[in-house]
Formats: sequence, structure tokens, C-alpha cells
Amino acid sequence: MKKIVIAVVIVAVLVGGGFGAWKWFSGKNDPMNEEPVIATAPVEMGNLEVLVEGFGPLLPIDEKEVSSIASGTVQRIAVGEGDRVTQGQELVILENRTLAMEVQQKQLELEQKQNQLARRLNTTPDQLNAVGAEQALKIVAPASGRLTDFTHKVKEEIDSGVSVGKIVDDSGVVIEVMTTSQVYSKIKAGDNVKVHFSEFSGELEATINELDSNPVPGEQGFSYTASILLDNPGLLKVGMKPQVIFSIPGQEVQLQGEIVKYKAEENIVPGVSGDLTSVDAKNGDWVTKGDLIATVEEGDAMTDVISDRLQISSLQLDLEDKVNQMQNMVVRAPIDGIVVEVLVQETDKITEGTKVLKIENYDMMQAEVMIDEFDIAKVHKGQEAVVTVDGMPGTEFAGLVFDVALMGESREGLAGFPVRVDIPAPEGLRGGMNANVSVFIDSKDNVMLVPIEAVYEEGGQSFVQILEGDVPVAQEVNIGLTNDRYAEVISGLELGTMVVVGSSMDMMNPDFGRGGTQVEKAVRY
Repeated sequence: MKKIVIAVVIVAVLVGGGFGAWKWFSGKNDPMNEEPVIATAPVEMGNLEVLVEGFGPLLPIDEKEVSSIASGTVQRIAVGEGDRVTQGQELVILENRTLAMEVQQKQLELEQKQNQLARRLNTTPDQLNAVGAEQALKIVAPASGRLTDFTHKVKEEIDSGVSVGKIVDDSGVVIEVMTTSQVYSKIKAGDNVKVHFSEFSGELEATINELDSNPVPGEQGFSYTASILLDNPGLLKVGMKPQVIFSIPGQEVQLQGEIVKYKAEENIVPGVSGDLTSVDAKNGDWVTKGDLIATVEEGDAMTDVISDRLQISSLQLDLEDKVNQMQNMVVRAPIDGIVVEVLVQETDKITEGTKVLKIENYDMMQAEVMIDEFDIAKVHKGQEAVVTVDGMPGTEFAGLVFDVALMGESREGLAGFPVRVDIPAPEGLRGGMNANVSVFIDSKDNVMLVPIEAVYEEGGQSFVQILEGDVPVAQEVNIGLTNDRYAEVISGLELGTMVVVGSSMDMMNPDFGRGGTQVEKAVRY
């Protein structure tokens, strides 16, 4: 029993001694029991510049994937990769023979329909838009002359396209003469001849109007037709056979001719069908081109005119579409730039919308950078920037903020706002390079500065710590412009005052020197 008690006492002494030793050693090594190490920095005068920084790829100022807006076969590619092109320049020429035939067909259909309507309206195709539909109801003289063969009366029906009479200009007649090759070879159009009619005395002066160079075979060999224009004194009629006297060098040759027609004659062909409602001229009257001869009831006439106009409009639209397609057979550059990729080959058959090549404009470049949400409010269009690239160390390029996104986005897990910066003189830069961009926000010269690490906020106020003896004491300050290194001190400190920028106690006790209240470091403005 005595041995057990002694053992217990020994154990208790050992335990108690070990605990005391641990307390002594642990108290000696506890940092809380050591004097804190405090880092300070003086309040200094200096210049302060505020920049917002970001990085991102360099892009061309403009780029276009050029697509064909027509279908066809690639006939020729006018440019190659690396070629510089200007807006409107020919790039690719297509061919579509079917389309070309369709254009010709539409042109023919349109001309036929316009001529048809012009006949209905008693006008010419180029005056269709100036003539109203009611003009179709009027039968007018197609030329100046004497009205003949017109026998129709009021309420009598006429048919569209069927002649109802003639206008004859009998102030002159045309005589045809078959000349021998000997005479033909020695006369020409414009030569004067003499004409004698057996029914009248004397001779009339006439002029050779036309010579037909096509020979006509006959019993005496080949003959050539000469057309003679003769003024009609009033008694000459078609069918009369006068003698025509040709004066050729050394002799006069007399040949028989025949009046084959009057100087001019034209059929009167109405453009619409219907009953006549009035007759305004009679056979034998001399009329001038455009004079009213008769009027047709409305009936279906107006409907026919409206139908013709609608068909003409439809044909014009179809033709315009086909012509536009033909014009689109040439693919042109939409922008100035450099051809970076050709996507088709000659003889390829392509359809509308096929991408044929890609153009990029490097006359200016853009850097698209991401700016975080804390800094984006400071960035505005038009601010100056400095751009550097890793591949050209020491070289700076002037930039200008062109666009600031209103909506943030996430890229590669980082949230921010895209900002585009124009680089007006990008000599030496290449698309795809990584750009480092510093946007100038503001600056101040010769102001009091403290390290940004010295500033903290509490209760909406800014503070720094100064030393009173060896003890940090909070000092309220008025802070102005800040960047990621320094803060401008407007008031609250004097030049040369030492401010606390860090302490070994910060890691052990965040409340050290702060009046027992935990605070945050000032964020970067």
C-alpha cells in the first residue's frame, strides 16, 4: 500500500512539473506576448495618375464574309489571298446562261405588251404613262392625209386589230421603174428625172427616192427597181403608167413605170372592240395626225386597258428582278481591306448566299478588352488609352475608347464588361495579338499622397493610422483621387507624417489598433 501511494505522488509531481514547463515555454514563444512589428510610410508630395487596365485580342476595324447574292457558275476569280481591294471592286464573276435567256424573253414580252397597249391608246410606247385609259375609246388618225375606205356608222360594231379605213397622203405618188443594169450603174438616189403621162401634156420633175440593189431576172437579163417620188398635182392615181426619162452621160433613156402607191398611207386599226358611239370624219376629209375619227363605247375597252397596264407592271417587276440578278453576277467588295481567304474555285457552281471570300480591314485596328465591374463606371467613349503588345516590348500605340458595353458577360470564367478601343495607327500590329490596354481616367500633379494600403473605411469615413509613441491611433482623413498604389490626401494629415501601412499583428488580430472594431481595407477606386 505504501508503495502505491509513493508512486502516485511521483506521477503527480511529474505531471505537474511537465505542465508548468509547457506553460513557461509556450508563453515565451507566443507572438501575442511579443512587441508588434509595424511598417510605416511618410505622407509625400507627388503626381497621381488613374488608369483602368484590361487585356484582350487585337481585331481588324472591319471584316466581312462576302457572299454571292445570285446563283451561277464561277467564271473568274479576280483577286487572290493577300490582295488589297477597295469598296466596289470586282472580286468574283459568275455566269448564268439560263438567266441571260430569261432576261431577253422578259424584254421581248414587255415590248410586245407595251406596243399592244400603245395601239389601244393611240400613242407610242414611250408615252404610255402620260395617256389616260379613256384614250382607248378614241379612234384617231395615225398620220396626216386623206381619209379613205372608212364606211362605218354609229352603233356599228368594230373589232380590235381589224382595219376600219386608211389615211392616204396623196400629195405625192411613188412610181416604180425597172431599170437595166446599164442605167442602174449610172444613177443614184437624189438624181432628178422627168415624168410624162399620156393622159396629160408636158413633163413633170421628180426625184429618185430609192434604188434596190437586188437584181430581178427577166427575158432581157437582170433588172433593178428604182423608186421615184413625184408631187401629185391632184389628178394622179395609183395604177397610172407614165414614162420616166433618165438623163445619163451622153444620152437620155426612157423607161415605163407605174404608180404603185401614194406618198404615204396607213391603215386605221382600233385597239379596242365595241359599238361606235360617234363618227367624227367622213371619206375624203383631210385629217391631221391625232384628229378624232370615231368614238367607241366603254364596254370591255377600259377593262382591257387596265388589264394591259397590270400585265406591263408585272413584267417590269419580273424584268427588273432578272436584271438585278444579272448585275449581281459580279460579286463586289463591300469594304476596303485585304483578302484573307478565298472560299471558291473557278467552275464551282454556287447558289445565292454562298460565302465566296473574306476581307479584313487593318487600316485601323481594335482591341477588345474586359474591364471588371469595379472599374467600368469610370470608362467612357472617347477616353484616351495606351496599347501595348507582348510581341513588341517598349512600343506604345495611341488608342481611343470606341464602345463600352452596357451588359456584362463572362469569358473564360471571368466576369466583366467588353470595351472596344480603336487604334488609328496600328503599324506593325497583327490580328490576334494580345493587347494590354490602359485607359486614362484622371490625373493630379503635386498633391499629398499616402500608400493605398494605409487607407481603410469605417462607418462611411476614411481613416489612416498614425503612431502616438509606439501605439497606432486612427486618424480621419479626406481622400480624393486614388489608384491601385496611392491615395490623394485632401485634408487630415500633414506632409511628412508617418502612417501605418502594415503590422505583424494584422495576421493575428484584425482588430489591433482599430478601436476594437473589425474593418476592411479600402477598395481600389
